[in-house]
Amino acid sequence: MHLADMYEHGMHARGLFHHDSSKSSNHTCPSEDHTPPTIVHLVGNLDYHQFSTALSAACALFSALIAFFIIALHATHYSNPVQQRQVIRIVLLVPWVSLFAFLTVWREDAGEYLAVSLDFGCSIALGGFLLFMCDLVLSDRGGFEVLFGRQAWSNGARVHSPAALRVSSLDVYPC
Repeated sequence: MHLADMYEHGMHARGLFHHDSSKSSNHTCPSEDHTPPTIVHLVGNLDYHQFSTALSAACALFSALIAFFIIALHATHYSNPVQQRQVIRIVLLVPWVSLFAFLTVWREDAGEYLAVSLDFGCSIALGGFLLFMCDLVLSDRGGFEVLFGRQAWSNGARVHSPAALRVSSLDVYPC
């Protein structure tokens, strides 16, 4: 007897492999259902994706209008150019993020590629915020002395930073 015949006889003996189709029990796995889910309309004739795209577009447009209004006010009343330039850079983050949020909702398959541009916009705004804060502190009459101490100017070119910000030479060049 061959190995294949032994296998078939073993299957028949266990009742797992038979050609009798008169029995009602089926020993095969059910087939998977590949029909897509029904689309439910969320608002009117709009499904969820269409509604969220329209909502994100409206929010992006609204935030861009407000941001450009603030920028126009700063640009037309340019009384302190150093600080207002940084404020404009910070305010530009709002339409930047809202634009890329809209694009991410609209084209959800490209969302992971658009996330890098959000980091770029945030870095520009963060740099502008840092420069703005430095200018606010240093533009005050005693701002430099308050930040670095009263002896900062008396030591000549060597400026000592606050103790919390100091880095010792051992931290930089460990032995």
